Amino acid sequence: MLFKSSTHPALKKTSAIEKISRSAVIWQLIACVAVVLPLIQWLPLWVLLLGGGCIAARLMIHSGRWSFPHWSIRFLLVVAVAVGLLTSFNRDASLNAMVALLTVGLALKLLEIYRRRDALVLLYVALFLSATVFLFEQSILVALYMFFALGLVVAALVSVWQDPLREDMLRPLKQAWKLLLPSLPLMLVLFFIFPRIGPLWSVELDRSSARTGLSESMSPGDISRLTRSDELAFRAVFNTEPPLPTERYWRALVLSSFDGREWTPGSPPQSHAETLIPLSEPITYEIVQERSHQRWLFALDMPISAPSQAQLTSSRTLLSNQEVTTRIQYSVTSVKRYQLAPNLDQTSYAFFTQIPRNSNPRTQILAQQWFDEADQDVPKLIEQMFRHFNETFVYTLEPQPLGRHSVDEFLFDTQQGFCEHYASAAAFFAAICRCPCSRGDGVSRRRVECITKLLNDSTI
Repeated sequence: MLFKSSTHPALKKTSAIEKISRSAVIWQLIACVAVVLPLIQWLPLWVLLLGGGCIAARLMIHSGRWSFPHWSIRFLLVVAVAVGLLTSFNRDASLNAMVALLTVGLALKLLEIYRRRDALVLLYVALFLSATVFLFEQSILVALYMFFALGLVVAALVSVWQDPLREDMLRPLKQAWKLLLPSLPLMLVLFFIFPRIGPLWSVELDRSSARTGLSESMSPGDISRLTRSDELAFRAVFNTEPPLPTERYWRALVLSSFDGREWTPGSPPQSHAETLIPLSEPITYEIVQERSHQRWLFALDMPISAPSQAQLTSSRTLLSNQEVTTRIQYSVTSVKRYQLAPNLDQTSYAFFTQIPRNSNPRTQILAQQWFDEADQDVPKLIEQMFRHFNETFVYTLEPQPLGRHSVDEFLFDTQQGFCEHYASAAAFFAAICRCPCSRGDGVSRRRVECITKLLNDSTI
């Protein structure tokens, strides 16, 4: 039999000092459940089922109905877990994969706890796993819950060291809070007084989660959670009053190529900057840009020329001569009202209206239908599209992930998303109707400081 009803051999060799009480086992199960609970939404379903099965098996062992599993069962479980992790994460050493590995290790360890050393290993892993929760969530409610979970883990640690003959369930919990509560004043002092420094290490989260900001490619359907970033992007210094907030669109890059899911800059056919017809007086200002480790520079829409350390691309964006690894300063001249390329050549027209074949078929049918109903009038088509967005669509930073036909699923199924979802759908909609279009990306909910320079040269 793989599960024997006799006592595990190791238990016979374990001294009374190394044994743990029956109540300590219960505390370990409680602590493990409390730590894993906030991570449920980030773990594959089979990991949760494995954890539940291991807890159930440990309860059977605890009740005396089963003994500890045979080594062959433990070996098969380890092999099955390794295959499951490779299948679920495709050999991707992401944060989600590491957390899943810790979770399954915690679950499997439950099946062989019969000595104090094993119990301590389990609880130390639980403490480490509890810290990973804050890599996914940093809300006040999560912090309060994890403080409560930490108290349960400490209670489990206290129970490991109590007399095996004592079965007092509440005593470890009381001792744990006696240890934790005096530490609260010190924690508050460190929180308010200790300087806030950046992390000494960083990890890359799964692609289904992202922060507001800029990227050279965008696949809205792959992102199911978008968190706001309050990092300072740059400072803009004006000699006169800065433009109105509605006129402060800071242009950074343009995405013109769409493969059905992902937008990229592509390779526009023209090598020179797009023709610009100014319709307002130029405005000159200075930018102090923080390091971004990218080459894109910010400019008020629309820049006329490029500073000395950058070049003006064909889509009239600023591209630095080298990666921005330190804070830089440059001067730019822009116009607030303008007209771009009134006449496109055939090659450029084909590039800006190309759509992938067999991509988002429902959207193609709807766009063509509305275009015909609008008598092929593009402004009327755009008004109809905006009215459709305002009827039932919801703006959210936590949309549902989308599949292969991301625009179809956004327009007809989920009807929820953030700015990238709406921009992607609108640009694809326009391209179907042979209206040249591209997606301009600028700062998105990142902090920008606009400063009016009041001092003149004589004052200085």
